[in-house]
Amino acid sequence: MQLRSISIAAVLLSIYFVVQFLDISQSILIPFIFAVLICNLLSTIANFFQQAPHIGQYIPRWIAMLSTLSAEKLWVCRSRSTTQ
Repeated sequence: MQLRSISIAAVLLSIYFVVQFLDISQSILIPFIFAVLICNLLSTIANFFQQAPHIGQYIPRWIAMLSTLSAEKLWVCRSRSTTQ
């Protein structure tokens, strides 16, 4: 019985520490996760540009990434101007 109460206490203590860690690191983790998602999205769109028929084989990777980044920037600016 004592081993079970120690296990329950260890689980509750672990949950407490995880919640405290997430609360403290919230200002760092959320922008990092958002940046990883945006990076994945940009890479996927750049791959789509490079696989386009007839012209995809001639587009270097850096031009595909640059055009993807500029298209994303225009989309963000346009969405901000329509909400204000």
